[in-house]
Amino acid sequence: SPKEPLLGGSAHDSLLEGARQVVDSSVKILMRLSQEFPRKSIAIVGHSLGAGIASLVTILLSSEGAPFAKLMATGKVKCFAFAPPPVFEPLWALPAWVHGCTYSFVYNMDCVPRTC
Repeated sequence: SPKEPLLGGSAHDSLLEGARQVVDSSVKILMRLSQEFPRKSIAIVGHSLGAGIASLVTILLSSEGAPFAKLMATGKVKCFAFAPPPVFEPLWALPAWVHGCTYSFVYNMDCVPRTC
């Protein structure tokens, strides 16, 4: 699958485009809600392809200079990815904060998270 540069690695280009659309359509409401409820956290959740997009949305919203970078630094942004496909390579290129905020769940020998 075609890749696009992201954070010193590369991301699946179609899923990254989907993640950008999610960010574009939700960032204003998320910003408003985070200001109205400053003690609340943000959970970004997805299953299968949606989990791959959720992982990328988390990166786009929380990277340095992004709208939720400060919330990420305080541990208030989490991603829960259920059976995510591989969307970024190499994994070692991801910053530690991505690993620290992303919870990936894979059932038994599910093939989707193991595809390359």
